[in-house]
Amino acid sequence: MNNHIYVLKDEDRLDEVCALFATGLGETTRAHWKWRIFTPNGQLPPEAVVIENEQGRLVGMLSVLPELYGDRAWKCAQLCDWVIHPDFRGQGLLGRLYQYTYERYAGLGFDFMLSFPNDHAYPIFQKYGYEEKAPIGSWNTAKKLLAFKRPAEDTDFEGLAYRFTSSCPLSSFPPRPDRIFRTPEYMRWKYDANPDVSFQWLVVWEQTQPIGYFVYTCTQGRLRTAVNVYDWEFEPTAQTAFRKAIELLARLGNYVSIWGRYGEKERKLLQGAGMTEGTGRTKWMLKALSEKGYPDPLTLTRLDTDY
Repeated sequence: MNNHIYVLKDEDRLDEVCALFATGLGETTRAHWKWRIFTPNGQLPPEAVVIENEQGRLVGMLSVLPELYGDRAWKCAQLCDWVIHPDFRGQGLLGRLYQYTYERYAGLGFDFMLSFPNDHAYPIFQKYGYEEKAPIGSWNTAKKLLAFKRPAEDTDFEGLAYRFTSSCPLSSFPPRPDRIFRTPEYMRWKYDANPDVSFQWLVVWEQTQPIGYFVYTCTQGRLRTAVNVYDWEFEPTAQTAFRKAIELLARLGNYVSIWGRYGEKERKLLQGAGMTEGTGRTKWMLKALSEKGYPDPLTLTRLDTDY
């Protein structure tokens, strides 16, 4: 069977993409995929690598989020969503999508690939030489079964202003060598333009300067409401402000959860706020595309892992 693999450029085929992913991942929407693969994100545009059969039917797809790490020093291709139609599984199509993507981004001068495979895809990543890193951890506040939940309220405390908002209020983000390069355009694409989830921000201001922020959602479970932090950044010396911000977030639910792999400064902030670390199950795999490879250490937040 002859299959054709290429980067999807035709937005008119979004209904086919939705139908394809519905066979493996459940409900998908046109708005989601238009955002994920056709909406500029202020950095490197996302892509969808697709495979079609001789009749021109889409039978498999792999979405890619190109990212810049550090002070734009590393170029990364994150492999995000993938699916093969059930009628065409067992033919090696997923492996062909991976190989095509590897060759494409190596040829474009990218330095490494990053992904978080499930149990089904994990053996394929091993086969293609990906290196597995330590699991992504989960930090949590104490879980309270009965908690009086309060609305998000702006607070002033010890000369600092804690402000809640539903959109990105920051005009810049400090570059760091160990994490994805954030820009206001990228953060607004990820959070403000995301059609699936209503993200909220809590920013701590010292007069007109931000000293830290959280981006979060409140997820209602059967008995508990979890405050899930997707991204955050605080000055290393802002332990008191960080602890107060966690306290404000904890009022919104039964506990606060922060995923990620963090360095020493982040761990001190988390521990100082009384959070405890649990062992995560998310597999984290990397593959070098150039001699530069990938940055080490590499700090990851939920923003980087949850696509």
